[in-house]
Amino acid sequence: MANIALRSPQFKSIAVSTGALSVVCTVTIDGILRYTLIKNVQQSTTVNFDIAELARDYIEIEYQSDYEPQTVSIVTVLTNYDGLNGTGSVVDLPTTITDRGFEAYGTFEEEVNPEVPFRTAPTYLIPTTDTNTFTIFAPNNTAGIIPNITSLNGLAVTPYTVSDTSVTTVDSVVCK
Repeated sequence: MANIALRSPQFKSIAVSTGALSVVCTVTIDGILRYTLIKNVQQSTTVNFDIAELARDYIEIEYQSDYEPQTVSIVTVLTNYDGLNGTGSVVDLPTTITDRGFEAYGTFEEEVNPEVPFRTAPTYLIPTTDTNTFTIFAPNNTAGIIPNITSLNGLAVTPYTVSDTSVTTVDSVVCK
């Protein structure tokens, strides 16, 4: 399952099978079929469907004290048909893509289909001389939480106390 950024294009594609005249794309969001998209196609092409804006409509952004970002689960199924407008028989096996969508965006350098995390460490950390050590600024004499999206399990928070001078996050990135 990929963690995808829904404020950037997210293309789901399938190669058109021999004998196929149309492709049907179904988008299921949080377990409910929300969209069925159909494209009539030409032979020997690849068909793309951009699902980012469709899925982003189902993210409810609201403050949460646990700092976990709101997400949606997305299952996209692409199927070749031998008739126009998604009719006829299925040609070859459908392609199923499972994602978790975030209210996030990529950068120009990341092109289309950016995934979260975009880098090995959260973007709000400032790198120091050691490539795996980062500095984050926090108020003096204040405990808090560093929310981050990790490559291991997706979501994590790292708490720190008033007396901490450094902490290690889930991905073993040292924050000072």
